[in-house]
Formats: sequence, structure tokens, C-alpha cells
Amino acid sequence: MGLIRAISKTARGWNDFETRASRSEYWWGVLTVLVLVFCVQSAVLALFAITHGPTFNATGTLTEANPGILLALNLSIALICFFLLPLTARRFKDHGWQGSWFSWMRWPAYALLIVSVVAIGLSFLGNIETATSLSFVGFALAFPPYASVIWCFWIGFVRPEPGLNAFGPNPSEV
Repeated sequence: MGLIRAISKTARGWNDFETRASRSEYWWGVLTVLVLVFCVQSAVLALFAITHGPTFNATGTLTEANPGILLALNLSIALICFFLLPLTARRFKDHGWQGSWFSWMRWPAYALLIVSVVAIGLSFLGNIETATSLSFVGFALAFPPYASVIWCFWIGFVRPEPGLNAFGPNPSEV
């Protein structure tokens, strides 16, 4: 599978936990999400640096002085969860394994996204302490799905059994 097709399938498959994903689709999807995460983090940090001026601190521990870092991290985790949870579930199904536990993990990712958007709004309204506290709560909500994607990273290296399985035809052979 080529880059453009894999990116398209990853973007369209943000809610697809049922079909199968080939190794090439998986790796191109992972690369795409990582590039997207880098762009989102850069944009959020640049936005905070521009709007908060010299008071913005982009390094150090997470405090009220640097809420942009925590919000960039939370939005990045939400993106990883939205795109890599279904992609990893589809990769599991390529091996004939159930990946159903990944589908329930999208709900903490939705909560993290909502919390992050509210926290960004609060921080721009000047309520930095509440925004930071809310961001920490959001991070705690989304940690299980985020961690599950990380520990399943190895699935991209394992070749599936050739042919048809309970979840459909082998995407590499179609």
C-alpha cells in the first residue's frame, strides 16, 4: 500500500474497529500520525508563545507558567488515540485476534479532546490555574488508551497468516 492510500485509509478509519489493516498501512498510518502530532504540538506552542509573550515558559515542569506544553501534550495524545487505536485494532484483526478492547478506549480520548479544548479556552481567558488542573485530569483520563497503543506497537512487525480469517480477506492480498 502506498503512502497516499494509507494516509487516506487511516484518516477515514478513525472509527473503524472492524476491518483489517496491512503492515504497510499500519506503518504509513503511524508515520502520518506522528507528523500530525508534531505539527499540532508546534502550532499550539507557537500560539501560546505569540499570545502569552515573554511570560510564556516552554520548558521545565508543568505549572501555571507553561500551560501550552500540557495542552499540546493532551491534544497529541488525543490524536494518537483517535487514529492509532482503530488502526491498531485493525492490525490485530489482520492476525485473527480480537481487538475489541480498543473500541471502548476511544471514550476517554473523546473526553480528553473536550477537556483540552475547554482548557485552551480557559487559558486564553486568563484562568491558567483551572486550565492546568483540567489538563491534568484530561491526561489521567486518556492514559490507559495511550499506553495501550504504545505497548501494541510491536504488532506492526509481525506477519499475519496468509489468506482469509474471521475478519475478512488479507489486505495485502486484495
